[in-house]
Amino acid sequence: MSQNQEETKPSEKKETEVLPIYQLLSLVLEGEDVAVRDDQYDFLWLFEAIKRSRKRGFRFRLIDSGRFDFYQLEGLIQAGADLYTSVEVRNQINELQFISKTAQKSKTVVAYFLQSGLEEESNKETQSLSFADAINLAASGVYLYFSNKKAKLNLSKLSQVARVSHMAGSWLVYYHHGPLESDLDKLAASGTWIHLSNRSLQQEDELSLLLSIIKSARSFGANLIFHLEKGVDVSLVQDVVKEGAFVLFDSFLPDFKSPLYYIARKARRKKLDFRSFYLYPHFLF
Repeated sequence: MSQNQEETKPSEKKETEVLPIYQLLSLVLEGEDVAVRDDQYDFLWLFEAIKRSRKRGFRFRLIDSGRFDFYQLEGLIQAGADLYTSVEVRNQINELQFISKTAQKSKTVVAYFLQSGLEEESNKETQSLSFADAINLAASGVYLYFSNKKAKLNLSKLSQVARVSHMAGSWLVYYHHGPLESDLDKLAASGTWIHLSNRSLQQEDELSLLLSIIKSARSFGANLIFHLEKGVDVSLVQDVVKEGAFVLFDSFLPDFKSPLYYIARKARRKKLDFRSFYLYPHFLF
């Protein structure tokens, strides 16, 4: 190896290491909310980026991979990060409760995602959360995000958790897959934000239930987020919009000649609260 090659090698290595850091700071300087995994950057650079984002008035969503311990997470939340974690990554309830207290003081949120749970006991192997633990997390102000995509959930128990969340000043958000259920109306009446797509409506007579769910949710400070996929009925969408629900065009954009085009334009102007979805609004978890 020549002397010139030996001299340039360290500088090349330095540029490779610095590049991701500039990528992180450039995200913050773009002037938008950002979502970053905690295993992509070193702690100190994340800390600095979070502070800068907070100072500029934007939200920094930190996606938890389990890399940092309790004290490191607490420091990042104090700096202004919203923590997005799940039962697969963190299942220590006491730890989450303490972190939630820190988040409340920092005016940030701890968002916890689950695809099973509400059993008699928590189970690490099945990654399920007990009903009692869900109640405790709700009471401590953790924002809970449930989905029945992988396992059926007891909506009656979920309603009880939602009421505790409501009293604690946090939210419970539920992603529903499959046909409509009458218990969804009761869940909505407990102050739950509900996500579902037009595929959940399989019969014409289900429209009245859907509109009732929207009305119940709005009466208790929540709402329905209706995800539209191809094959949607225009009159159905018009009824949902009229009732006051949020409508998201997830998998397609209507042609400007379609009646849905004007509904889509209006829907884009209606902003969702960041707490009403887990990380990304257009993804039906």
